[in-house]
Amino acid sequence: MSDTSLIITPRKAFRPDSGRGVLASNYFVAIDLETTGFTSDVDRIVEIGAVKMAPDGTVHDRFSQIVNPGANVPLPARARRVHGISDQQIRSAPPLDAALDDLVEFVGKAGVVAQNISFENRMLSAAFRRRNTTIPAWQGLCTLATARAHLDAPSYKLADLLSMLGLPGVNSHRALDDAYACGALAAYLISTLNISALEPLTTGSVDDGAAAADLLRRELGATVIDSPRSSPRTARRTPTAPPLVQDPPVSYDSVLRDAFGGFAPTSEQRNAVDLYTAGGDLKLTAGAGSGKSTLLRALARLDARRLPNRKLLVLAFSAEVAREACGSYPDNTEAMTVHALAKRRLANTSYGPLLGKLNAELPTWSTTAAAILPRKVVVDLPDGPRLMSSYAVGRIALQTVEKFCNTIDETITAAHLPDIAGIGAGTLAHGQLADVVVPVAKRAWKDILNPDSFAVRFTHSSYMKLFADMRPTFGHSGDALLFDEAQDAAPLAMQIVGDQHHLQRVFVGDSGQAIFRFTGAVDSLRRLPADHTAALTQSFRFGESIAEAANVYLAKLGEKLRVRGNPAIDDVVDWGMRDVTAVLARTNAGALEEVIAAQQAGKSAALIGDTDRALKFCGVARQLKAGQEPSDPAFAAFSTWPQLLEFVEQQPGSSELATQTKLIEERGIDAIESALKSLTSPQRASFVASTAHSAKGLEFDRVKIADDFVIDEDHAGPHAPSPEDIVDEQRLAYVAVTRARHALNPGHLLEPKQLSAQRTAPPGMLL
Repeated sequence: MSDTSLIITPRKAFRPDSGRGVLASNYFVAIDLETTGFTSDVDRIVEIGAVKMAPDGTVHDRFSQIVNPGANVPLPARARRVHGISDQQIRSAPPLDAALDDLVEFVGKAGVVAQNISFENRMLSAAFRRRNTTIPAWQGLCTLATARAHLDAPSYKLADLLSMLGLPGVNSHRALDDAYACGALAAYLISTLNISALEPLTTGSVDDGAAAADLLRRELGATVIDSPRSSPRTARRTPTAPPLVQDPPVSYDSVLRDAFGGFAPTSEQRNAVDLYTAGGDLKLTAGAGSGKSTLLRALARLDARRLPNRKLLVLAFSAEVAREACGSYPDNTEAMTVHALAKRRLANTSYGPLLGKLNAELPTWSTTAAAILPRKVVVDLPDGPRLMSSYAVGRIALQTVEKFCNTIDETITAAHLPDIAGIGAGTLAHGQLADVVVPVAKRAWKDILNPDSFAVRFTHSSYMKLFADMRPTFGHSGDALLFDEAQDAAPLAMQIVGDQHHLQRVFVGDSGQAIFRFTGAVDSLRRLPADHTAALTQSFRFGESIAEAANVYLAKLGEKLRVRGNPAIDDVVDWGMRDVTAVLARTNAGALEEVIAAQQAGKSAALIGDTDRALKFCGVARQLKAGQEPSDPAFAAFSTWPQLLEFVEQQPGSSELATQTKLIEERGIDAIESALKSLTSPQRASFVASTAHSAKGLEFDRVKIADDFVIDEDHAGPHAPSPEDIVDEQRLAYVAVTRARHALNPGHLLEPKQLSAQRTAPPGMLL
């Protein structure tokens, strides 16, 4: 290949008379470069962006790299003003040669497109020839020339074409953004306008390639300052341009250590970092206590250094976690819940006026009833007909709307009725109730969508549903989305995150900790596809003994993950331990039982769980004991306390309800209400009781599993738990035993022989 050859052979495209051409069935790579801004010997590449796309515009991979073109290459202020890349970013970036090798691998056998292909051709060809090594031979398409030939537009600037055609992307003068925007235009030309056939190459033709070759010939003849073939007599230099001051080289290990807060990352953490920086979506399985938050912060810090214009969004599981995260991430990162994101994005849409209803006073029941018009209904229960009042029907209808709002369904149906004790789904009574409730719920939803009506409460679930139904996209191409606790995502959240194909996404979680299926949550970690997978198995919370206990349940669940205990932590599994800092119960009532026992022993006790639910059930018990209709519609099928007790006796699987009624029978309503009113905050208490669900994300020094947590895996008969229910209990057990840092009393969840058997199993990820 001669010195004047170019690496890209430009091709011209046209619309075939029939069918679709070769471009319609092949991937292409859109490329953009940012440079030092000269057209002289010091003009060099400082950033490369490339996006691999299908002809329909689907993005399959991204490549983005700021590069260091060399110590003698200045970066003028006017160039910095255009693309915003600083001297410091360039000095700390990898050399251009390494990025060129990676780019060749990224492009592979695909064709390339660029908005002004003669510029990219000239710059890349010169960069490859300066290496004096084998250079690639690519075929390319110029989107600017193609648009001029086939589009009638007032302006052919990339930003103007995107706006005129309604295409995604921004012309930000950063390489990855501009590459994506160019690719979006190319996909439009190929798929929508069917400009998909290529004119054959003709020998000796003068086209964009010839013009670019002439430019390159003139540049190489006068400006190649580091080539042995260049002549000092013809070399043009710019002595007045200040040279880049080269700082002492910073090792990659040092950069990683800084990103991890001064600590060297483990091999697993480093592997996850390498996969993330390579581009593409990453699925990260993080075992209990394995430092996933530390890794996510490290990724954000690395991006702040290597891609300072990139923005990261962390979608956290709860508002409390999001608040804590805000103070620990760099300025390039924002942490929020998906509800907070929805609220922010809806504000500037036609639904924005509805958000003002969040601060409205709670409507009276008479106001709500007048808007939704509930009516009473008789349902046929096993023990005879039962009259459901209009109040109960109305309350059930409002709960139906809430359940509907947590789904991706288009309309309210009987499937959205809430769980009602004594009225199982699919029964005659359920159908009779649904016939009345569903129309009421639809009227309630219509009122919720009326910005001028405040008869039905507008809730956080309401705007979340509206946001998801819009199928929104957010952020700029090349930004990143870190989706935490992906194993317990609401269906709406999974849909929203799944639609953000223009972002690099990291799905983080542990399928073994997917414990909220009963709320409708789905395991996005399993369902959403990713380009790479990685795992964190080294726990920093507990030692090897508690890790063995955790692995018993991971094995039961069939998970590939096995957690590894921290050898620097002394821990113990002791079935006789009673002096504990926390007791984890299966049910709210079980946790409350532990609180009452601790209070009677003179300890200050805290309860982490649904205290409002416990107080509400006390109110239901009082009403049923007095023969009154319960105010909680979940118990609308009962008119007396004995009826509820009889139902519980016939439904041994109703563990929460059974424990609640048992506690009322043994302790009395007054004692329970007194205990709830005497609770201490967890920070001041000497003893904490919690449900295993509420303990998710928490940790304690010495943990005991309460006696109400029993998994009956061998139960047979008509009331035997389903396989899905057993899996749910096993996942919850895994969460419970991994809350302990130094000591664990596993109660009924483990037997000593299970731990001895587990010691023979290998740690880490099983293949």
